[in-house]
Amino acid sequence: GIHGTGDLSIPKLADHGVFVTLEGSGLASKATMKTRPDARQQKPECIMGCVQHGKLEAISKMVEDGKLRPHLEQIYPLSNTVGALNHSMSGHTAGKVVIEMNAEESVVV
Repeated sequence: GIHGTGDLSIPKLADHGVFVTLEGSGLASKATMKTRPDARQQKPECIMGCVQHGKLEAISKMVEDGKLRPHLEQIYPLSNTVGALNHSMSGHTAGKVVIEMNAEESVVV
């Protein structure tokens, strides 16, 4: 959702790919979209207060079936959460930054 994220992501999409962001500032510019007429971008209007579990389950099934492939830019271990946050906040990500939790790792809250 950081300004310019769409401009960085659109060129990396697969043919006829779709870029989705929750923040309007993350949308690609018109100039970038002209370079990829096959690509689309979306910004959902409703985010937190209107979760529809049926849609979330449908999206989950699409991922499981290989029909939707989120771009994972970097996967960090739980022990390097600071690195993951720094990477995410750098403004240079073109995919998702993931913190992986293993069964061996414990979290004290």
